[in-house]
Amino acid sequence: MSVLMMISLILFGLILGLLVALLVYFLDRRWSRQLTFNWRCMPPEQLRRTLQILQHLQVLMVMQSGKPDPALIDVRYLLRQTERHFGAAASLEDVIQALVGYDLMLQREARLARRMRPVQAVDAEQVTSAPAAAIVSQVAG
Repeated sequence: MSVLMMISLILFGLILGLLVALLVYFLDRRWSRQLTFNWRCMPPEQLRRTLQILQHLQVLMVMQSGKPDPALIDVRYLLRQTERHFGAAASLEDVIQALVGYDLMLQREARLARRMRPVQAVDAEQVTSAPAAAIVSQVAG
């Protein structure tokens, strides 16, 4: 029993040591990755341009999603979806033109659907404003 207990303690120690080593390895990789991009090395013009782009993205993401403080993961999700659909090598101009064309097509279809919708008859009793009631009574009468 003492030999079995000794072997189990050795195995437990090995497993615990491996877990600690893996944890340190992954945490070290994560921290070193965050520290490798040094903002101080960036030229001032590039830093200002990066700030402008990020501020524009923030404004657009707030308007689109309604979140008061969008995260980088929201931007990454949008970019991944776009990349998945158009491909990583697609130019921004091609993507924009394709999306504009699709949006125009949707607007056209919505307009056509509105034209095809049957017009409902307006009952004079349903109209609440006096000028509108006068127009309805003239048309009906």
